Amino acid sequence: MKEFEVALKEFGGLENIREQMRSTKKFEQAVEASTDAISMLLPTLEYIYVNPAWEKMTGYTKEETLGKTPDMLQSGKGDLKFFVDLHNAAEKGKVFQTEMKLQRKSGKEYEAELLMYPIKKENEPEMFVIFHSDITQRKKLETAQSEFVSLSSHQLRTPLTAIRWILNTLVTGKQGPLTDMQLELVHDGQKCVLHMAETIGILLTISRIEAGKMRLDNTDIGLLPFVQEIAEEHTVLYKEKNQELIVTCPTDLTLHADQRLLKEVVSNLVSNAIKYTPEKGRITVLVERTEKDRTRIDVIDTGCGIPSYQQQRVFSKFFRAENVFQEHTDGTGLGLYMAHSLVTMMGGTMSFTSEENKGTVFSIHFPAVAHAEDNPDHR
Repeated sequence: MKEFEVALKEFGGLENIREQMRSTKKFEQAVEASTDAISMLLPTLEYIYVNPAWEKMTGYTKEETLGKTPDMLQSGKGDLKFFVDLHNAAEKGKVFQTEMKLQRKSGKEYEAELLMYPIKKENEPEMFVIFHSDITQRKKLETAQSEFVSLSSHQLRTPLTAIRWILNTLVTGKQGPLTDMQLELVHDGQKCVLHMAETIGILLTISRIEAGKMRLDNTDIGLLPFVQEIAEEHTVLYKEKNQELIVTCPTDLTLHADQRLLKEVVSNLVSNAIKYTPEKGRITVLVERTEKDRTRIDVIDTGCGIPSYQQQRVFSKFFRAENVFQEHTDGTGLGLYMAHSLVTMMGGTMSFTSEENKGTVFSIHFPAVAHAEDNPDHR
């Protein structure tokens, strides 16, 4: 929303806008020359002013617009829920922000980003100001990037499969015995291939999420065998570091969700916990029903933690904490972004608490489907 932030600064911030709105003419003079599309509406969402930039963007003149509502920009392919949400926000006098497909006077559709601010008097909305941006090109670029990543990742999978087969053949000794040094090199190669395969998988998942092509296949998941299986799949990794991996979960707790995607999320959190926890550390996977009748899955470690000044970026693309970057150079910074996106798509929420040099707790919250026995089964 950089355009909106710049516009607010130009006019001295939101509080200054509210003051200027006591006089419509003053505000009109302030925004008339702005390159941002700005409109003013009554509490009934009827336009009382649009600036020249708004006229240029939509194709409608001021005379054609005044007295109409934003519904005039409705596109046949747009989500009608947007207009319902917009009217609901207006009734409650709330700030409203969204992205939406709209239509110009010419009939040409475009992607828009809208930010609506209520201007209140004695705590009642007197009118609204809407900042309106055309983000069509940005959306096209995002789509092109996603398609490029998806295509590239698919193309990389074929040679990677061949490399994996060659390395596995060498390890078996079918092409002759290997020296200890050669065997060590082949094992290193296998680790690199595995890491690349995981990275490609993450890239493909992210591209499908961002393209809106990810589909949910929800089933009832028995959470105890589910988390136990994930723990067993990581046995080699945590035993290599002499770590302890504990699973605590009620015996009959179930969750209605996409099992494949949930496994991707929890596996990512467990592997991260193992990776960033030192030798002889402890990782705990704790599953329980909360007081609000929700299911929570915690992945707890005694690792290096995340510096407090970087915690607001944890779920961003390519984020890697500075305190582990030098020691662990093979991360992509995409795993947590992917996990957070998947949990959100499945209707859950994801949060964390962390203290540097003490550890981190990642928590996933989902609505509960079935209640569990209160006797936890420890592994």
